[in-house]
Amino acid sequence: EKVFVHFDDLPRLEANKNISAAGDIPAIEQEKLAQTASFEADVVASNILRTEQGLPLCVYAPSDRPMLVSLGKFDGIFAYKSYSLCGFLPALMKEVVEWKERAVR
Repeated sequence: EKVFVHFDDLPRLEANKNISAAGDIPAIEQEKLAQTASFEADVVASNILRTEQGLPLCVYAPSDRPMLVSLGKFDGIFAYKSYSLCGFLPALMKEVVEWKERAVR
């Protein structure tokens, strides 16, 4: 039998509210991508600060996000909801996104 750890929508462990998680949480219905893990981590970090300050906690609300997948240097896939695009343009978009992420760090 598979057993998953259960989280609430803050996202904290249901069995111990002092433990939070971010990234690839099975209970959250969304694509398991680095960008969604980053958004979850922002909520967790904010909630840690808000707990220390005695403020109400933020709820993580998953949403549809565009997805870019590299299939090599000159080929890729862009998908968003029911739309998809394959070829060079998505590969170029992925390069721009990765360049931007590297520049920010």
